[in-house]
Amino acid sequence: MFLVIDIKKFIIFLAVLTGFVTNAQVDEKIYNSKAKVVRKAGDKAFKKGDFFGATAYYHKFLVENDTLLQKKGMFVGRLQNLHVKYQYKLAEAYRLSRDYMKSEKLYMLVFQAKPKKYPKSQFYLAQMQMMNGKYEKAKENFMQFKKVYKDASDSSFFRKMVKLYVASCESAPTILKDTLDLKIHHPDTSINKSHVELSPLPLNDSILLYSSLRSDTVVYVNLEDSVSIVPHRKFYTAKKENDSTWVMQSEFAEGWFNVEGTENGNGCFNRDSSIFYFSRGIRNARGQLIFHLYFSYREIGETWGEPIKMNNEINAKNFHSTQPTMGYDFKKQVPIIYFVSNRVEGSKGGWDIWYSEFDPKKNDWKSPKNGGNKINTALNEMSPRYNVDNKTMYFSSEGWPGLGGFDVFKTVGELKDWSEPKNIGYPINTGVDELYFSKEKNGDAGYFVSNRKGSVSLKNPTCCDDIYYFKENDFVHLGVTGKTFELKESKKNIDTLTTSSITLSLVLLDDSIEGGELVIKTILPEENGDYFFELEKGKEYALKANAENFFLQTFSISTKNIEKSDTIEKDFFMKRFSLKPVVVKNIYYEYDKFSLLDSSKTVIDTTMLKILTDNPDIKIEIGSHTDSRGSDAYNQRLSQQRAQSVVNYLVGKGIPRKRLVAKGYGESKPIAPNDNKDGSDNPEGRQLNRRTEFRIIGKIEGVSEIIYTK
Repeated sequence: MFLVIDIKKFIIFLAVLTGFVTNAQVDEKIYNSKAKVVRKAGDKAFKKGDFFGATAYYHKFLVENDTLLQKKGMFVGRLQNLHVKYQYKLAEAYRLSRDYMKSEKLYMLVFQAKPKKYPKSQFYLAQMQMMNGKYEKAKENFMQFKKVYKDASDSSFFRKMVKLYVASCESAPTILKDTLDLKIHHPDTSINKSHVELSPLPLNDSILLYSSLRSDTVVYVNLEDSVSIVPHRKFYTAKKENDSTWVMQSEFAEGWFNVEGTENGNGCFNRDSSIFYFSRGIRNARGQLIFHLYFSYREIGETWGEPIKMNNEINAKNFHSTQPTMGYDFKKQVPIIYFVSNRVEGSKGGWDIWYSEFDPKKNDWKSPKNGGNKINTALNEMSPRYNVDNKTMYFSSEGWPGLGGFDVFKTVGELKDWSEPKNIGYPINTGVDELYFSKEKNGDAGYFVSNRKGSVSLKNPTCCDDIYYFKENDFVHLGVTGKTFELKESKKNIDTLTTSSITLSLVLLDDSIEGGELVIKTILPEENGDYFFELEKGKEYALKANAENFFLQTFSISTKNIEKSDTIEKDFFMKRFSLKPVVVKNIYYEYDKFSLLDSSKTVIDTTMLKILTDNPDIKIEIGSHTDSRGSDAYNQRLSQQRAQSVVNYLVGKGIPRKRLVAKGYGESKPIAPNDNKDGSDNPEGRQLNRRTEFRIIGKIEGVSEIIYTK
């Protein structure tokens, strides 16, 4: 009797083994038998979880059956039905052995041939299309399946799955668009063998702890054979020589953790690395391999004490408790352990993330609690990694919208209080499975596990998980810095504006943002006038300096197409605006009328319009004056009309009317004599009195964050 592995469970679910097999080995005698014997052998292999073996037998049968069909015998109908039946079984075997391309092809053939007999073939076709990155086609098939598959006993479950997968198909383009700026390296066979590698845990920036069978050979376990000949999953360490080269060193704590008859899946350390928590798999009385949590105290150096099994509340009987990661409650000054379990009571569905707080009074761990529906879903959550410093947890999930399979997500919080999980994006996540995400201490590099194409494979390109290393590309540090000065008489004052009188705001300009702009940050300069803003690559910004009774200044910044770190220098020379009227020369009207001449419009554009545009928060009064010719009433009316003509012109140029006040002064405020001392006419004086002025009379509330760009 042979024990075989359920590859899906082995790879995905914590290395929960039902045996040890890594490749399809078929019995040659059976393989070369008649078609009926071959397909029954396939059924037997499938039932035992040997999906690789099942694919070999099913494929052999279909080839032979196809030959019979081509002869068009009298039982062609029965042969056709049998052919489709085993096409469906082969599609299932390929799916469960993670051969997504072949599985998609077979489901397509089944659905085209017998859609009513095998309605689920459309669902799994769509799922495989999603895993293969064909999101539009997948969405179309999911929606069609939902319309048809209504009356079956499990239709409610599949409706939920369709809702999730459609959401994934819709979000996938956005996830793919936000590509992470990093490079992924695939460690060679010094780490990655043909089996599955699990749980990479960086001990420092150069040493990696991980779990592996360390075998490239086919392993079938015969129950009559000695268990000692069977390779076991153990902890190993490897040293990183550079970003692309690792050298396997040795077993980790040999003799304590890696004992015969056990399987080691994953581990973590407490805050000071004095305790090592890990999962160990041991077979129960029924022969089932059950993973439970253990811990060991560090004794001297790299010497560890004998592992101690955690209490029976954490290790529920006949259920798995695995994949530990450590947290810490700083208020209570107690550690927290997060782990994954398939226990039923209190579960949200499938495998969930659980937690337990340490009870210092009892010197033991409290009864575990479910991490809650803010992270756990009706499907499976796996491989949590918790960072105590920033309260950030990375975990893998099938139940949140992603690219397909297990994606890595990020959430902030602790215990049951978590932010909404965020997909960390491509190229960490792909259409296949990504698990065991962990970062090095510096935060710009780390590891994860994936069965993406390029992994060391046994049977198909996506059958088996490898460890991958990622590192952020050289970070481009960008910023803008400078000083703020008050400008006096066109000369730079040695003293800067005080911090209480000026604000600097960094504004992001983006058409995708409502209103087209967003204030990122507002600061006060240092006492000496210094300021600094950090910028991101590929953005358009506006930097504005604003102070009461000073003209607003705006500086445009683009970080697009910048590939090297750089700090832009920009000093702001703030000019105080005067509350006194400013005479605008060369504004003329038609004789004895209030219509602006074209030449006057040019003058207005280069004076008042420019100031108003550059300073969108100021309000001005436009005053018009006449000489003394004519009656007082006439001059008052004419000056008001001329002032209003300027206002109307500015409004037509886009200036809000509430920022403008028209004021006619008539002949009441001359700046020069209209007549000479002898009573004769003074043409020069009268010309000076016929003038248009403007003065700043205040600021408009609520527009201080508005920036107009040229």
